Amino acid sequence: MELIHKKHFNERNYKIAVVALSLGLAAITKSVVKKSWSALASQEPPENPEDNNYRMTDVVIFSASLSIVTAVIKLFARQSFAKKWKQWGGKLPAHLD
Repeated sequence: MELIHKKHFNERNYKIAVVALSLGLAAITKSVVKKSWSALASQEPPENPEDNNYRMTDVVIFSASLSIVTAVIKLFARQSFAKKWKQWGGKLPAHLD
C-alpha cells in the first residue's frame, strides 16, 4: 500500500512543497546565523540598520552573510528535493526536467 498516491506528485504540489521547504529553511537558517553571530561577535545581530548601537559595516556583514548562507542552503535543498521528488515518481516543472 502506498502512503501517498503518485497522482499527488504533480507540478502544482511540487511548487507548493518547494515554497514550504524554502520558508522553513529560511526561518531555520536565520535563527542559526543569528545565534552564530551572537556567539562570534559577543553581541546581538544588527537587524535594524538605523540602530545607532551598530556600525554600518556590521550591518552589511550580517546582512550579506545571512543572504549568502540562506541562498546556498536553499540551492542545495531544492536540488536534493527535486531529485527525491523524481525518485518518488513525481512530475517536475518543465524548467527542471
